[in-house]
Amino acid sequence: MRLPLAAVVVAALLASCGTVSGTASGPGASAPLGSATPSTSPGSPSTIVDGRLLPCPPSDTSPALAAGGLPDLSLPCLDPGAGAQQVRLAGLRGKPLVLSVWASWCEPCRTELPAVAEVAKAAGDQVRFLGVDVEDQPGDARALAGALGVRFNSVQDPDGATKQELGWIGPPLTLFVDAGGHVVGRTIGSVGDAANLRSLIRKNLGVSVA
Repeated sequence: MRLPLAAVVVAALLASCGTVSGTASGPGASAPLGSATPSTSPGSPSTIVDGRLLPCPPSDTSPALAAGGLPDLSLPCLDPGAGAQQVRLAGLRGKPLVLSVWASWCEPCRTELPAVAEVAKAAGDQVRFLGVDVEDQPGDARALAGALGVRFNSVQDPDGATKQELGWIGPPLTLFVDAGGHVVGRTIGSVGDAANLRSLIRKNLGVSVA
């Protein structure tokens, strides 16, 4: 039996950091997550170990778009290192990709990020991982990544430009993108633990991560 549209929307909201009836969850609205909350001020040098975040992946700047692929948006790298690198989402091709939409103020994101980081490390060169940090302060995001041991990089979307294009109501959202740039799967809300994320990668991308 098909659920009414309203029920689907409510279910998506409950699974993410979006809210029902406008009592918005947003930057600053989430309570600290115990010891995972950085003890130093966001973005301070002591919260970011040099080289902790890996470089953002290269992206194809050619105009060709993949049908059913990521949007043609270019966003700045959360930690660009020496340069101001931009990543073209539509140009992320050549290797399977896990795209994780998150924010430092999102409680489910804080819970799932360590599992995502664990699988990203185990995947090595088999699968790319990239975050999309939405409606957030870069310093807060970098501090949380440092505190949780997240090494995969993210792009910044402070204004929520990806909301309509990627179809998120509130983070977290995970997209699975094949090597040709096609979105082949999505998980609204938390991906759960590392074992479940490995299962989703195997199902959607055909890659077994040890």
